Amino acid sequence: MLVVGGVIGYALPHHMAFAQSQTGTVSSVTVGKNGGATTFTFTRTSGQPVRVWAPADWQATPTGAWHTTGLAPCLAAGKKVTLGLVNTSSSAPSSWVVTSVTCTAP
Repeated sequence: MLVVGGVIGYALPHHMAFAQSQTGTVSSVTVGKNGGATTFTFTRTSGQPVRVWAPADWQATPTGAWHTTGLAPCLAAGKKVTLGLVNTSSSAPSSWVVTSVTCTAP
């Protein structure tokens, strides 16, 4: 019975999260209206552009204070940023979630 439980437990999906940071450039920003979500297009230093939700947490400088309200000043076209990302699934490329934005030098 213990062996059967072990086999079933191993066969069920496992949940993992992988964190990383990506540096790149903001291509465009769409500010949500009437409380809607703000999204932006981010082009990684080596990669294709991706459209992501603007996170609540941000830093104006790499060593600056963290903010949890408002919009990061670097979320504008042409600005360089570093995104904190968490991948909640290893099987789907769209499962990256932006957890933070850090503004980098222009």
